[in-house]
Formats: sequence, C-alpha cells, structure tokens
Amino acid sequence: MIKIIVGENDLATTHPELAKQWHPTKNGELTPQKVTAGSNRNIWWICAKGHEWHSRVYHRRDGIGCPYCSGQRAIPGENDLASVNKELAAQWHPTKNTKSPSEVLPYCNDKVWWVCSEGHEWEARINGRSRGKGCPYCSGRKATKDNNLKVVYPELMEEWHPTKNGTLDPAELTTRCDKKVWWRCKICDYEWQTNVHVRTTGHGCPACAGNVAITGKNDLATVNPDLALEFHKTKNAELTPQLIAAYSNKKVWWKGKCGHEWQTTVSSRNQGGGCPICSNQKVEKGINDLATTNPELAKQWHPYKNGKKTAFDVTEGSNKKAWWKCSKCGYEWEAVIHSRRKSYDCPLCNASKGEKLIRDYLDNNGLEFIYQNKFADLLGCGGQPLSYDFAVHKDGKILLLIEYQGSQHYDIKFDNNDEDLKKQQEHDRRKKEYANKKNIPLVEINYKYDTYDKIKSILDTYCLIHFRELTC
Repeated sequence: MIKIIVGENDLATTHPELAKQWHPTKNGELTPQKVTAGSNRNIWWICAKGHEWHSRVYHRRDGIGCPYCSGQRAIPGENDLASVNKELAAQWHPTKNTKSPSEVLPYCNDKVWWVCSEGHEWEARINGRSRGKGCPYCSGRKATKDNNLKVVYPELMEEWHPTKNGTLDPAELTTRCDKKVWWRCKICDYEWQTNVHVRTTGHGCPACAGNVAITGKNDLATVNPDLALEFHKTKNAELTPQLIAAYSNKKVWWKGKCGHEWQTTVSSRNQGGGCPICSNQKVEKGINDLATTNPELAKQWHPYKNGKKTAFDVTEGSNKKAWWKCSKCGYEWEAVIHSRRKSYDCPLCNASKGEKLIRDYLDNNGLEFIYQNKFADLLGCGGQPLSYDFAVHKDGKILLLIEYQGSQHYDIKFDNNDEDLKKQQEHDRRKKEYANKKNIPLVEINYKYDTYDKIKSILDTYCLIHFRELTC
C-alpha cells in the first residue's frame, strides 16, 4: 500500500482540479487529502453543473469526466429518451420494464420492451428504435395471426411437406423469412428444400421448371432422345443425359453429327440451337474462318489496321466491320465482312467513269485525297454519316471537297423513284450547307462532264488558281 504524505502525493495536492469535484457530504470522513490519484476507491463526485455520480479515483485521474455532461447518462428533461423522442417514448411498455423513458438515453444499447399502437409487444434495443426500426409485426418481420405464411399463401400450404418440417408451424412464419423448409410438389411429388421467401416470390418446383432432373420424367434422355445422342460422352465428367433436366440452364459439352465440339446450355439446344461453327457463330480455324472459306477475299484483309485480328479470326458471314486494302490501287477502306462476299471490288476501282477521271486528275497533279470522306456531324435522312466523293487535303487540313453527281441527282431513273430523288437532293442540300458552314470550297461536277479534259478544266480553276498551296 502506498503511504499517503499530505502535501506531496495526496489527490488534493497532485490533482487539485479533481479535488474541487469531490462530493462534500456523500463520502463520509474521506477527503481528497486521504487518497492518492491512483486509488481504487469508489467515490462520489459533483461537477460544476451539479451532476452527482460514483466513480473510482484512478478513473478520474485517467480523464473520465462527468457521465451526464458527456451524454453517457440520462438527464431527465434534457437528454433522456422521453425528452428527445416523445413519439418513441410513447411506445415504451408500461409494465415490462424496470426503468422509465426518462432514465435512459436515446442511443443506449439497453434491450427493453415496447408496445405499438396496434397492441403488438416485442423486445428491442433502444438505439435500434432510435435509428428507425419499427414494430416487427407491423412491418412483416414477425408473424401475426392475420399476417403469416399459412394465412397469406394458402396455395403454398398444399405443398408444405407433411412430415419433414417436424413441429414447425407455417402460422409462425412470415412470408418473407429466410428459413429453409421442405416442400413436396403437388404435380410431380418432387421433394426439395428452399427458403420461404423464395416460394412467396413465385419460384415453384425446380423439377417442373427443368432445373432438376427426374430420370424417366424430365431428363434429357427421356424428353429429347435424339438430342441426347449429341451429349458429349467424355467431356461432361460423370454427367449423363439421364442425370440432367431437358431444360436445364447448365452449360455442357456437345459433339454434333458434323463432328464439331462446343459448350452451351441444355435449354438452348432444346430450343433449336445447333452447332455454332456450322452456323458461323463461332470461328474454328481451318474450318469456317475467312482465310479458309474465301482465300481470294482474305487477300484484301488489311495487314495492320485490324489490330491483332487476321482473316483466320473471323467468319465470312460476320457482321463486324473490318479494314481492307485493294491489291491493285492500294486504296484502304472499312466495310462489314459479310457485305464483301457479294463483291470483291474495291470501291475506288469500281467507281464511276467520272470519279475515275477525277482520281486520275488528282494523282497526276500529286494531290493527296480521301475517297468517300465522311464527317461524323454530317448526317443523312436516316441518321447515317454522309460522304463526299473526294476530300483534297494537305498537312491534315481539308482544302477542297469534290462531288461527281450522276444522273440520279437530277432525274428519276429506272432503279429509283420520286422518294429516292427527293432523298438524294436533300442529301445534296445538306452537303452544300455543311461545306459552306465549315468554309470549305465544294465543287459539284455534273455527270455530263465525262471526259478528262472537261473535268481538268473545272478542277484547274479551283486547284491551280484559287488553291495554289495544294500544288506547292
């Protein structure tokens, strides 16, 4: 025991600020001069606001202050539940609690009894109630005589297993509870376990739904014996057509009559899905890739603009876009793969006579150009980008736009109608307006100018007089 020397190690000397809070009457003959700051004695204290409480001396030395001022104890009329949350205090059970709402804090961890306006009684922690948790019966979290599984879902009671749930009473379960119980299908007699809320949200018998196989009833071998013949014999481990439901969403391996092997769900096969390789939905190198099925077209596959993809990585019927390069003129363009099956022709090589003459002129004068140049913000009637036949450029800047306008721009031809003509002329109007807005000269050459000399005379005016920088 530490010897107390008044004036040296007593509380009044070492901690005078604590000595001031020593209760003057409730500690008997014990005074701050008779204890040290490390004493284990339980002492009465009184703070500057008049709050009184019990605490050990060494706790006070370690910084623990008034529990009322710090909000750790209730002060009736100030921070107690009855004062802070009168609506919640009104649900305080009048007989089942040893304390009153004025003796507890709104966020304390005490578990107490409550009674709601409907007369439901339950136990819950005060802090949970203060955070908004209400009556578990009114909210459906606990069963009542009017709101329980048996009353709300009488149709499910027809499938409640008569023996496997023991003494469990469905009248004591809520419709949304997570408890797993046993069921027996009234149609196929299949027995299974699942949560109550799974059943009340519409899920029925897994066997009837095709998620569980019953050999001889809904298994693949029974329902679709022809398809079962394509069930892969070695790649599905111990699974067989007799052990999987005909409409299961499980992915398994197949081997078609074609000899190809692939993975897909049983249900998709039962719905008519066939071999993805034969239908060109999946690429199999050496079988259905573009390089194998159409080597001539594959020669035009751009050597580097398609990233890591090669003609061996796509099928001839693909609807994806790819870059191509003409082996004759070197022109590069983008087009959907399956659209190339109908024509191997390069758009530039296959251009009209007038367009070819314009190209010759530009080549002869050493002018750089983009064929069928599109602007993302210039759209046609259908919302697709419109293109100019030629865009002459230098150092990344477009200096001249050229349009060679065939007869379809002026007259109704055998292969178009009045609507087509109106659409074509609307596109021409938009192109003019766009070029004017962007301050880019636009040359429109009528199809009647069909000789090199005629085209040269028109373009000379623009390229050699107005835009000498093109040839500099």
